[in-house]
Amino acid sequence: MAGVSHERKITHEDISKWAGVKKRVVDEWMRGAVAPPAMTAIFELLSKLPEDDVHKILEFWKKQ
Repeated sequence: MAGVSHERKITHEDISKWAGVKKRVVDEWMRGAVAPPAMTAIFELLSKLPEDDVHKILEFWKKQ
């Protein structure tokens, strides 16, 4: 179908694998329970990017 996006949404499980943390930690970050509000905003922005870009960004952060 023309004009229909088939991009896969990035899940909390995906982020947890890439960030090297448990899914529960990402869930808590997203709820704002254990992270500053900026962390939630960062993950919301990351969730809008293509999966390959998110993976590259997280790999870069892990090297820092």
